[in-house]
This record gives sequence, C-alpha cells and structure tokens, in this order.
Amino acid sequence: MASGSVTEEARRWKAEQAHGYLEEIRRAGESCAGMRELVDDARSRASGLSGIDYAAPRTSSARGPDAIPDAVARIQEMAAAYVAELCAYEEARHEANVSMLSMGDASSAKVLRLRYLCGWSWERICTETGYSWDGMMSLRRRALAEFWDVMPRGARDPVPPAI
Repeated sequence: MASGSVTEEARRWKAEQAHGYLEEIRRAGESCAGMRELVDDARSRASGLSGIDYAAPRTSSARGPDAIPDAVARIQEMAAAYVAELCAYEEARHEANVSMLSMGDASSAKVLRLRYLCGWSWERICTETGYSWDGMMSLRRRALAEFWDVMPRGARDPVPPAI
C-alpha cells in the first residue's frame, strides 16, 4: 500500500513541476502579446504627431519640437524590449514543443500543446477533442507527469523532495 502512495506522490510531484514549467511559457506568451499591444498603441499615438507646418501663416508646435524624435526613440526602446522577450519566449516554446514531440502518447502531447503553447482554455480543448471535463483533467495529470520525463533537464528541479 505504501509503495502505491509513494508512486502516486512522485507522479503528482512530476505533474506539478511540469505544470510550473509549461505555465511559465504560457504566461511569457501572454506577456509578449501585451508588449506587442503597447508597441502598437505607442505607434498609433505617434502617428498623430506632426512637425512644424511652415506653409501655415503661423508656425507653432503645441507639443514641442522634440515630440516626434522622442516618440520614435520611445517606440524603438519598446520594440527592442518586445523583440528580446519574444526571442526568449520562442526559444522556450520551441524547446517545449520538441519535448512534446518525444512523448509516447500523441493525445497527451496534443492536449499540452493546445493548452500551454496555443493558449486554449481547457473547456475549448474538451470540446475540440471530445473529452469530458473529468476525463480531460485525468488526461492532463497523466500528460504532465509524462512530460516531466522528457522536458529539458535544466527546467527540472535538481533535487526532488524526499518522499
């Protein structure tokens, strides 16, 4: 009896570790999408800026002479930060996807890919795959435990807790 509970505890621990790793990747994707929206918003606000109209009877610049260069510099900084975060996200996403491809059960890999790499909700995945909620949560636990065995070694906790 004790052996089964130890095995179940180890499986649960593996699933939690894999969930943490994949959830971090999913959140990084959401963060990249948010940064992209900020860059696009700054770009659209900057498109309304205008320089000095020398053809007008009076030349004036309500926002100051440095409004356009400042806006461009701000957009370039934001875009550089976005690109750096996007590159890190894509690298982590690629590593996770390669690991998922090496999983033995294709349906487990598909479920994890849809949730953590594509950002689908569990409800949508249930509808798409035909699983009930309870069946999906059971598959999720098994898939996460299986994923831990193939996920990048650097992402695993180096010292498992004593069981």
